[in-house]
Amino acid sequence: MRNTIAPGFGAHPFEIVMSFNTTDGMSKIMNGLVLNPGDEVISTNMEHPGGNSPLAIATDRRGLVVRRMNVPTGDACSDDELFARLVALQTSATKVFMISSPFFLTGIRMPEKRLCEWAAANGIISVIDGAHTVGMVNLNFHEMGVDFFAGAGHKWQCGPGQTGIMYVRNLSGNAPNEGGPYTNTRRGSITTPISHRLKPRRRPQHRTPQWPRCVRTHTISSSAMPTFRIAYAAIRLRQLRRMRHRIRYGFRRTCSIEQAMSIG
Repeated sequence: MRNTIAPGFGAHPFEIVMSFNTTDGMSKIMNGLVLNPGDEVISTNMEHPGGNSPLAIATDRRGLVVRRMNVPTGDACSDDELFARLVALQTSATKVFMISSPFFLTGIRMPEKRLCEWAAANGIISVIDGAHTVGMVNLNFHEMGVDFFAGAGHKWQCGPGQTGIMYVRNLSGNAPNEGGPYTNTRRGSITTPISHRLKPRRRPQHRTPQWPRCVRTHTISSSAMPTFRIAYAAIRLRQLRRMRHRIRYGFRRTCSIEQAMSIG
């Protein structure tokens, strides 16, 4: 399965983990990192609960400090501005930066590659919640330089539930499968310590049906198909055209040509 999926994401097969969804991947990542009390995590004020909840659990268990960047809204902000705002939160105790891109609230996309390069140069672990990139953006994890990435196949890949993907960069110094209190070394998978496991409830709980392996494989591996490569470019072009149309239409409704030319 992973041999088929990995080329579509610019990764090695052994760096790919099949998860149930983005939240599942983010939970494994944030609760698998070896962090100590006082370590700081940089994040933003627009994170999805799928990333915020695992971060909150890790913060409560390990005494972490979370520093959040305020993402501008309603502004034509540049990559330089977004980068500067996040980097400004770095301190000597910063160990991880965890962001989602694009943000589910506004659709703003962070400069992922630039941030990952900055993180690597400063010994900071990069974690990206990419729930809305799989199937929408032509991803290459090696080119991006990210350490950990979690995504879903049931959104823009149009697949069923429980089709997720998690990426763990090879040779990452804090990879969650290298042992530690939050790792089941016998099976090589991340687990939750017994002391933190919830007690089972008496009444039966609803469970999403397990989709056949072939369905999950086809959903995620479709990113490697040439048709999807072409579709990514077409989607990008359509987005730019719609943006141009909306800008022109908005200017016509709100101001004259002379006013529009004087803006900025």
